[in-house]
Order: sequence, then C-alpha cells, then structure tokens
Amino acid sequence: MIIPVNFFARNISIIGFTAFVSLGLFLVFLRGSFHDYEAYEKQWYLISSGQPELATDNVYGPIHYVFAYLWSFYPLAPKLLMFILLSMAFAPLFWKVSHINENTTKALFFLLLPFNFLTLSISASFGLNDTLVAAFVLACVLTYSRSYFKVAGIFLGLAILVKIYPIVFLPFLGMHNRKFLWPLITSSIFTVLLGYVIAFHVWQKSVVSAFSFGVERDPKYFNFLGSWYYRLNREYNSWLSFLSDWNVLVCVIVLSFLFVLFFLKQFDSISTGFIAFLILMTFYKGSSQQYFLPWISIWGYMLLSKDEIAQRISRISAPYICFLSIFALGYEIFSQYFGLILIREYVGFFTLILGLCVVREALRILLVDNAAS
Repeated sequence: MIIPVNFFARNISIIGFTAFVSLGLFLVFLRGSFHDYEAYEKQWYLISSGQPELATDNVYGPIHYVFAYLWSFYPLAPKLLMFILLSMAFAPLFWKVSHINENTTKALFFLLLPFNFLTLSISASFGLNDTLVAAFVLACVLTYSRSYFKVAGIFLGLAILVKIYPIVFLPFLGMHNRKFLWPLITSSIFTVLLGYVIAFHVWQKSVVSAFSFGVERDPKYFNFLGSWYYRLNREYNSWLSFLSDWNVLVCVIVLSFLFVLFFLKQFDSISTGFIAFLILMTFYKGSSQQYFLPWISIWGYMLLSKDEIAQRISRISAPYICFLSIFALGYEIFSQYFGLILIREYVGFFTLILGLCVVREALRILLVDNAAS
C-alpha cells in the first residue's frame, strides 16, 4: 500500500510531534545518567539523606530540591518528567504549525525547535533542569498570549523556582501599554515567595545559596568573559576583572536601559522579553548553552505568531539558533577534545558578536515599527 504524499502534508504536526517524543524518550533512556545529571544525582542524594547544606554549589532553586524525592524512587524519573513536561508545552506549537501554509515557516520550526540538536541534547540526552525552565516559560507565554495573566504569573513563578534567570521576563510581561499587569505580577511573586518559604522551612538557608553562587561563580565558557578567562589562563586585567566582579550589576544596568525604552515606546511585551533574555545571556558571565532552551522555545511561539513584528524578530534570530544547534551537536560528539580545545577559548566571542547583532537588529525592527505607527 502506497501512502499518498499529501497524507504527510496534512498530518505533519502529528507525525512531527510523535517523532519528537519518540526520539526524545529513546535518548532519555539510551543516555541515562551522565555529565551534569550525575552531579544532580549527587546533590539529590545529599538532600534526600538529610544533608542539604552540602549540596549548595549550584544555582538551582527549590523545585530542583523537590526532585530529590522523585529521584529516590527511580533515578531517571526527574529526567523523564522534565522531558514529558517540555513535550506538553510544545504540543500547542505543533498544533499551531498545522495551520501554517508557508513551507519555509514549517521547515524553520521543525529544524530549529523540536529537532534542534540543542533541544534534544539538553532535554533528552543530558536531561538538564533548564528543560523544566523552558516548559514553564513557554507555558507562561502561551497563557499570557490568551490573557490568562494569573496563570501566566504562576508558570513564570514556577520557572524562577527552578532557576533564577527567568526573572528577567517579569518586568516586561508585567507591563502593557505603561500599565502594570497586577494579576501576573502578584501571582508570580506569590508563587516564588510561597515556594521559598516552604523550602526554607524544609531545607533552611541552604536553599538560598543559589543567589550568592550565581553572583560569585567564575565565568563560563559560553560568555565572552569566560573566553577571556580561559585565554588568559584564569587571570584578568583590571577592566575584565571589573566586569566579572560586578557582572550582575552590569546586566541590571543594561537591562534597565532596555526597560526604559520598552516603557517609553510601548513595545510588545513578549518580543521585548525575548530581547531582554538574549541580552542577559550575552552579558551574564554564568550563561551556558542550556540556558538558551527557554529562549528557543519562545522563538518557536514568535515564529508561529500572527504578529508580523514577532515573526520578523524570530527570523533574524534564526542564524543564532542554527549556531546553537551546530554547537550542541559538536559538544555532544566531541565533548572532551572539542570542549577543551575550542569551546572555552573561542565560543564566547562568537556568542557576543551574534548576540549583539541580533539585539541590534531586533531593536531596529521594534523602533521602525514604533515610528511607523
């Protein structure tokens, strides 16, 4: 029996989603526990055995701690759950792509989101907790787009309870046309505060160590400061040392300029949040490739959006996402040799150049549209 070609065209979303989930589940069990996931297991063992104060060398929030009890039942349970939740968050995007007629958009979506090597590597192969951040952030954006602001705030709060960096979205999603969206702001803050109050009661001050660790940590290879750090044999000159020591303040200052522009020009909240996240990943010394998974997830939403500005920003971001995919493939295959020889010395310079180019062009699109309207 020959299956007609138009069968695949009509059912591309179902076929694509099934293929993504199947491939992801295969990788989850094939790769098992390795790399960062092994470090997670050591932390979860300490937490589940009543020694959380020894598991503080990380930037993870309370939800990561909760996974210690899930891990005690089955070692791969957290990894499996995170991938399933990301697949559920992706499902509405697969449904939306089935209503897109343009083949180029469909191709970009499938190649650069579900079948992006970074997506599969981080969520299924390595099983990193940024998978859960991406699931919650995408759920936040999807509910925000339908004006379910309280629910969006809860999802954003949950993302912050996994890792701190999604907080960058709050100022931008929490305001529209110079007015605060109090349902989103209050539900997000309440979720975070409730999570930390409960966590502090259970694990005491060890659960807040992520804040100081994130500020004081050494630069990572995916940031330009990290590239300089390794190129100069872990030594800095005065201005690089300043940028590293005061890195969080530098990020806040740069993002504050963007927020002022966002407030004055009344830019689109999701598009500006997308740019803000890229700025944070470009300048924050602790940024790593896995931190980009939430950004790529939002990119998928913007690509399929009916908003022409969001579509244009997503398209000019596509080369960067392609770079991330190629990088993830190289890291997966050559993690030892490739990582030591090339990644730590040069990739931070590439991410700086690409990041600044995308931010510049995205802001130009927003400004031109604002002037035209």
